Amino acid sequence: MQDGHFAELKEAEILRERLDMLGNIDSYIGTFFSKKWVQRNVLNMTDAEIDEMQKEMNKEAGMDAEEGGVELGPDSDGVTRYGGEDNGGDQ
Repeated sequence: MQDGHFAELKEAEILRERLDMLGNIDSYIGTFFSKKWVQRNVLNMTDAEIDEMQKEMNKEAGMDAEEGGVELGPDSDGVTRYGGEDNGGDQ
């Protein structure tokens, strides 16, 4: 049982590190990195996982927020960006 707990902790640590990397390069997605490249190389997703995730996001986008869906603007790519600069100015 202890090995299972260790594996779970290690998996959580790896996910946290990948999400930290994602946060560090977020402002470069669409400029220097494509979303597909980030999914493959930062998040280590397979093409099948990428396709499945896209299907789930499309389904959630069509659902009301009360039903577990998400609200996306008409021109949204599904990525919420936070930050100080305008993500396109001089940096």
